[in-house]
Amino acid sequence: MFSQTRLGTFGITLNDNIYFPVGTIFAVCRQYEKPGFPAVFGKYEKNGKDLNSLVMALVSYKLYLRILVSAELG
Repeated sequence: MFSQTRLGTFGITLNDNIYFPVGTIFAVCRQYEKPGFPAVFGKYEKNGKDLNSLVMALVSYKLYLRILVSAELG
């Protein structure tokens, strides 16, 4: 059994993980159904999963990048 003897981290290192801020995901989820996107992307399925969750994640990430760039420029 392993017991922890030190607290904390030695340092934060960057990695290639992509993360989605929660606020933009909630905004995209609320606005996603209004133009009828679930009907458009729902018919394209791959192994039993529709593309709606992937499209929502991609739109959320692109929206986050746009907000990040505009905050850096402004």
